[in-house]
Amino acid sequence: MDVGIVILNWNTRDLLQRCLETVLASEGDFTYKVVVVDNASSDGSVEMVRTRYPDVKLIANQHNPGFAGANNQALALASGRYSLLLNPDTVVDTWLQLSREAGSPTKAKAAAT
Repeated sequence: MDVGIVILNWNTRDLLQRCLETVLASEGDFTYKVVVVDNASSDGSVEMVRTRYPDVKLIANQHNPGFAGANNQALALASGRYSLLLNPDTVVDTWLQLSREAGSPTKAKAAAT
């Protein structure tokens, strides 16, 4: 797998949904896996991911381990050649352009708003 995409969430259901819509609608000549870590949200985020995005790996924490702890949980599962950490308010309009021949992260280009 080329890119492990990590999205950390805490009570940002609607923003997370938009982020996942744009990430999953993206195309490129690379493979990727999306991992969402939810830090004990109370806004229905976990149910939304489970229902609408069954192919997304979801870690539903029962307590909030904080930013670093949750990202470390996801990075252990993402396991791509490259890792991309996104905030749930990210809207991807020009996706990661990663050529398999790039060979290094410095040659990868990303554009997101």
